[in-house]
Amino acid sequence: MWSGKKIKNCFKNQRWMLLTMTVPFFLCVVAFSLVPLWGWLIAFYDYFPGTSIFNQNFAGLRYFQRMLNDRYFYQALVNTLILSSMALLTYPIAPVFAILLNEFRSGKYKRIIQTLTSFPNFISWIIVFSIAATFFSVEDGLINQVFFDKLGWFECAYQLFGKRRHCKMFFRSFFLSVWKNCGGLLIIYHWLQLQELIKAFMRQLKVDGAGRIKRIIYITIPGIMPTFIVLLVLGAANILNTGFDQYYVFTNAVTLPVLDNLDTYIYRTGIQNLNFSYATAVGMSRSIVSVLLLTVINRVAYHVNGAKII
Repeated sequence: MWSGKKIKNCFKNQRWMLLTMTVPFFLCVVAFSLVPLWGWLIAFYDYFPGTSIFNQNFAGLRYFQRMLNDRYFYQALVNTLILSSMALLTYPIAPVFAILLNEFRSGKYKRIIQTLTSFPNFISWIIVFSIAATFFSVEDGLINQVFFDKLGWFECAYQLFGKRRHCKMFFRSFFLSVWKNCGGLLIIYHWLQLQELIKAFMRQLKVDGAGRIKRIIYITIPGIMPTFIVLLVLGAANILNTGFDQYYVFTNAVTLPVLDNLDTYIYRTGIQNLNFSYATAVGMSRSIVSVLLLTVINRVAYHVNGAKII
């Protein structure tokens, strides 16, 4: 017989065992996230690889002052805000699509659509670039062959990467981001939220005679709204991080003024131009602002909803 004391001791042992299993995770966080922060010291020195940072000349806040007077930095900052804001427009699409997918009665077609929509989320932007370049190639691209050569809808061949006015930020960040990233958000909504709602309420509502529209309005939408708000707020707090590979592969000499963002600007300044101190100052400033944004948004959420997001 299991007495109350034995059950309590077993629970304590399991709790300590679970806590012990988290030790490797915290060690990885410290080793790969916290320890590298010492590199921020580079922003305060005239650093060049090959010698110790403490043997370099102390620069103080000179690189931060340079950042505030750099017009190319402000151009990259504006592009980052625009591209990130457009990426936020993709967030409402995933829950709408998840609700529609949830209403499919055929499990076979539902699984096929889930696979097709989730697959792009697991491929790299290099492959996305190859697919887009193949479809919009001026010489033998499918889009130009159909709409320019066959139908004559375009006055000239559509050059996605060759003309700045055609390389629209809306198409780049909205359409391609929806195609690639919507599947990942769809998994969160459909499997974590909607499945639980189905088990808890849907069957009872069907018995009570509630129609499909009423189930969506009164159960599904309020049920997924907390998840939607959390993802949207976290995306807004991360507005200064657009993603490096997503725009680097689409950037050339013509599209650089449109697609250059803080990530590509830091890479070009630090890696290509070997100005490590200035690149570190820009990256450090962006990280601090992102943490401050997340802190402010977390406090606002606490005062509005009575609960913090993280």
